[in-house]
Amino acid sequence: MSVEYSQNPLVYRGSREFDPEIPEILPHEKVYSIQVGYKLFRLSGASLSSDAPSYFTQFFNKEENTEEILFIDRNPNIFEKIYNHLQGYRISVDTAIEFVHIWSDSYYFGLKRLQEQLSNEDIFAIIGGESFKISKNLLVQSGNYPNYFSINYDSMLTDNLRLIEQKNIIRPPPQQPATVNNRSAKLFGDLIQILKGNTLVIKNDEHRKLLIKECKYYRFLALEQKIIKYKIHNCPYTDAQEIIIDLFDLSSKGIFKQTFPRQESPVLYARPYIKDIKRSLIFQINNSENFNPELKLLINRTEGICILRLVGDYRSKFLQIFRNMSKDFMDEPQMSSEMLILSGLKSSKAVINGLTMKQDWWFSILDTPRSDTLGSASPVENLGEPKSKMRKLDLNSNNDLLSVDNLEKYFKGQEENTSKPEIIEITIIKGLWRVLTRGQHARLHLVSLEGCTNSSTFLRDRIDFL
Repeated sequence: MSVEYSQNPLVYRGSREFDPEIPEILPHEKVYSIQVGYKLFRLSGASLSSDAPSYFTQFFNKEENTEEILFIDRNPNIFEKIYNHLQGYRISVDTAIEFVHIWSDSYYFGLKRLQEQLSNEDIFAIIGGESFKISKNLLVQSGNYPNYFSINYDSMLTDNLRLIEQKNIIRPPPQQPATVNNRSAKLFGDLIQILKGNTLVIKNDEHRKLLIKECKYYRFLALEQKIIKYKIHNCPYTDAQEIIIDLFDLSSKGIFKQTFPRQESPVLYARPYIKDIKRSLIFQINNSENFNPELKLLINRTEGICILRLVGDYRSKFLQIFRNMSKDFMDEPQMSSEMLILSGLKSSKAVINGLTMKQDWWFSILDTPRSDTLGSASPVENLGEPKSKMRKLDLNSNNDLLSVDNLEKYFKGQEENTSKPEIIEITIIKGLWRVLTRGQHARLHLVSLEGCTNSSTFLRDRIDFL
């Protein structure tokens, strides 16, 4: 028995125009008997010839078999649908298990017209014990294909059908639809709704995170980018657009560097796998949930230097996304558990220890006595201009950017005749940064910060009544 299989079963194909003419492979008026399991089916030669050549026409075309009853040891309930198909009805498939059984038998019996109809059917899957019927159009959208289901169907429909053809086995091998028992049926149903355009099913940020995990599992890459939380900021004065997105939601595929050797330029970002435009990037660090007290903004009061210290997953993710932007972002994982990145503060907003800082707040910290630091009880509004007019490194000018190789001396005091400088440490709760590049150099620039200088302040702001 000869069978054929689809090399790309999930590619959507519109139905060809139906040809009502039936070739006379068997005498149209003659009636043939087929016993399937416990049930006898009687079909005309016209019905059997309507989807031919097939296993049935090959059997009854032999002279010695014209009056025989063809016995097939298969499920008569499944054959009932095939019987209706041969009689000219367009059959409907109700469940994932039924689809796999009919599909398997259509290849086993060599019914090419039924195979084509099934290849244009919806996709069936069992997720978390619940059967789903999914429009094929949803699963072949750009950016979401190939996915878990296309890979599963390729394996199920290609490997098993090759086995039928090559081994000439007496019955098809047992098969099952795409089945995922360890995932949530409710979350998968929500993904299908979002694929249809219904984003109102996203309830809150926690629900959004769960949906993103499901997208990663099923490899719905474009859908993931649509679910990720982001903001588009429009400047009415310049018509420029900025996108604000969490560091852990960034993809290196969406990063674009502008090359201007004499001018600092922001790194651009376009969400990958979807048709998105390039916008200036502002990335967010959110340390409020899985709080890491070592994630800090370090301000050297005497040198006028500000450094962002990244540790743990924050460091790893930053390197994954921005390593190729500049040699200043190069960091060998085996050398250190932290990463130090030069950061500008001009025009940034800050809330520290629950207090809103005044404009150019960071200037007030430089060269001031220790009693006037951010951790004191002094009203923040009374902080004045720096008491010293000593020239400091302007992180926002076009001066040469500081090399990462020279940062150690500001924090470890390892340079000869240099004492360890006075450092103010602000633990980051939330922060927004731009990435600025010029030529081969790069740095960060703070946009907004929420931080604290001690654990008691952090806990005080988060302990509340039930």
